[in-house]
Amino acid sequence: MKTKQMVFTALFMAIVFVMGLWPQLGFVQIVPTVQVTIIHIPVIIGSIFLGSRSGALIGLAFGISSFVNSMSSGVLFAPVFANPLVSILPRIIFGWSVHYIYTFFKMLFKNKETLSYALSSGVATLFHSLMVVPLLYVFGLNNPGIANVISGQSIFAFIGAILFGNALLEIAASVVIAPIILAALNRIQP
Repeated sequence: MKTKQMVFTALFMAIVFVMGLWPQLGFVQIVPTVQVTIIHIPVIIGSIFLGSRSGALIGLAFGISSFVNSMSSGVLFAPVFANPLVSILPRIIFGWSVHYIYTFFKMLFKNKETLSYALSSGVATLFHSLMVVPLLYVFGLNNPGIANVISGQSIFAFIGAILFGNALLEIAASVVIAPIILAALNRIQP
């Protein structure tokens, strides 16, 4: 990794840590039991801009922030995020994979950079949700407080409800914000 790329990776990791550890900045609490995240957007931007290795490191910062945030959060699923298999591992995979999702859309839509940014941001956000939400269900069943809320729901109904409630807002935010920032960052390619 070149020095400039290491500096940019550290900068994105710092942004993610600040967003993750500052209340209501990266994990926005909508109602007492639900948080919507926008902390995935710097991971998407960093992975597209810097590549998959940097994306994995920025994803690690996202996972650690999520893990630490779970210790003080009052949202319903916070105890599940105290498990590194839910909070950290999917975020590393997410950060690593975003670059390849972008590469696919860049090949598919040659010379349409903004479209490639927007589609890869949306698909990457959906991929992130599809990795984390089933884990919330599976590991949430082991927590009596959460099990009472999700009992009687099939895993598909649970995933559908979360995707409709949270993921659509997260996808919309990433599709709007990431392309704007990536277009500006293209001027200072590392």
